[in-house]
Amino acid sequence: MTSLFSLKPADVSSGLVKLINDNPAATKDLLPVTAEQAKIWSNTEKLEPLKRIELQNKLYTDVSFRQKCLNDPEEVLRWGGYRFLIGWKKGWSSSKVFSIPHLDRPNPATYLDDNYILKHLEKFEGGVTKITPSEPFGNIGPPSGTFVLPKKFADELIEKSQGKVEELEKLLGLTPGYLGKKPYRIDVASPSGLRVPNGNELGANEFWLPGGFTSGGVPEATVNQIVEGSYIKSIIF
Repeated sequence: MTSLFSLKPADVSSGLVKLINDNPAATKDLLPVTAEQAKIWSNTEKLEPLKRIELQNKLYTDVSFRQKCLNDPEEVLRWGGYRFLIGWKKGWSSSKVFSIPHLDRPNPATYLDDNYILKHLEKFEGGVTKITPSEPFGNIGPPSGTFVLPKKFADELIEKSQGKVEELEKLLGLTPGYLGKKPYRIDVASPSGLRVPNGNELGANEFWLPGGFTSGGVPEATVNQIVEGSYIKSIIF
């Protein structure tokens, strides 16, 4: 009998791995995989086909990497360039969203599972934070809305960056130098219009990713323009 992780690289081209992934129920007797192994392989549906073949080779040849994946099934996604799981609807992927011109991208409900969206927005229940390169005044963001992150994540990122603005920019997925020398934070207890970003926002740069996370793996959302008087501002460093 064949185990998922005993498959040789040559087995990949034979179509066996595709069979496992496309119809696991039909092959359960052929492949005595553990629940952990099955979870790892199910995560690879987020990867491009050639990347999946490369992954299979690595799982077969690299024992330490294989064990790391068993300890944390999402390791295969980080290895493949992902830092989080996205709840895609059938037929959708990040590459398909990116193929749509900026400003024409659809509502995330078009390509994300309803439950995924609900769970994602729950991360913002403790309030939201926006980080800006200078002291804010008046209303914050354009009328169409502005990016925010969960307040608790902002607290963690600021602590993790250890006073280094460039590190904070990297974690937030911002263009180097964007935050300047003295960034501020804007905290909003009860934002309006909380939603998953669609990539058409004025603040969506080349680092934007569909699914509600920054390129640094931090949860993000969009809210309506933050009205003066509804937020608390403070200097970060």
